[in-house]
Amino acid sequence: MSDQENTKKRRRAVKNIASEVRIRQILSAVRELLIQDGYKRLTMQKVADKAGIAVGHVQHYFPTKKILLQNMFQFVSDEYIKQYNLILEKLSTDQPEESLKAIVDYILGGVSNENVRAFSFEFWALSIRYPDGKTTMATINAHHQEVLAKLIHQISPGRDKELCGLRSIQAASLLDGLFAHTLHLKTDSKKYRRLLEDTRRNLMRLAMDD
Repeated sequence: MSDQENTKKRRRAVKNIASEVRIRQILSAVRELLIQDGYKRLTMQKVADKAGIAVGHVQHYFPTKKILLQNMFQFVSDEYIKQYNLILEKLSTDQPEESLKAIVDYILGGVSNENVRAFSFEFWALSIRYPDGKTTMATINAHHQEVLAKLIHQISPGRDKELCGLRSIQAASLLDGLFAHTLHLKTDSKKYRRLLEDTRRNLMRLAMDD
């Protein structure tokens, strides 16, 4: 390969990296705006202002609001799965109980975070209205249940895998219920903290008890 070809290759690589950074910058701005204003008030101009770039740059990557939303769904799914995998990579594979505790703490920490709660509420509403949102939600739920079922089976290898799958669905339902039914509660209230601890205990019980 000639020096000229090498130079062109390096330039393309730099351009691709710059594009990835810009795309992440835009999609992160979309997420912040959904938390702040909701989808109805989301505009390309607001996205550009939040990202600190010209609206033309936003439209270069995402020509329409629909395409922007489709990519935001994928971005959320990728980030969610990435965080799960990072948690599991940090822990020893021969300590599934600790891995499960870490996952449960991560999820409950998100449930208690006001920004996560606001975004999740908006995201759930969008996932009902848009096919791409439904697909993303299904992907996240499937991954969530798969991880939980695997950990539950590792904790009790003799347990039937189908039962582990059912337990993982029960665990996911507990978490969804906690979120849906506590939106009116302040996360620093005594009642909310007690619900959080009860949910944590029930989740671990589902995994540990035969």
